Amino acid sequence: MEECRHQTLSRYRILVLLIVLLGISGCQPGVEDPGDEATMSIHVTSTAFNEGENIPKEYSCDGENLSPPLAWSDVPQGTQSLVLIVDDPDAPSGTFVHWVVYDLPADLASLPEGASGIGREGVNGFRKSGFGGPCPPRGSTHRYFFKL
Repeated sequence: MEECRHQTLSRYRILVLLIVLLGISGCQPGVEDPGDEATMSIHVTSTAFNEGENIPKEYSCDGENLSPPLAWSDVPQGTQSLVLIVDDPDAPSGTFVHWVVYDLPADLASLPEGASGIGREGVNGFRKSGFGGPCPPRGSTHRYFFKL
């Protein structure tokens, strides 16, 4: 019941996106370890909105609840697969996970709007598999992190 009430509140005007670059580092046999200070970043973007802008209604629980189109670059050489996590660190009960996709092919550079069936999807904070769009309480502003 709480989930239904939560999803029916109008909040698309307050949705905010913050795309985060997640530093990735690792070791490979036969490759010299550059040290803890060396990291690589994967740059994530969307054609539906820019960093810091509101997420359009169609990608929220007030709209069609579609996953937004995403693209990325600078995947480190030797990467075998990718994981995408979309979360909201501003949720009242702590970080809320909106989407988990794993086993994405390393040579994949984007996901289309409404993507599903690419990679494997985990259970989100709504206790469902797949994308669950932003749905903050009325009057609050939340940040959404797209981490690859």
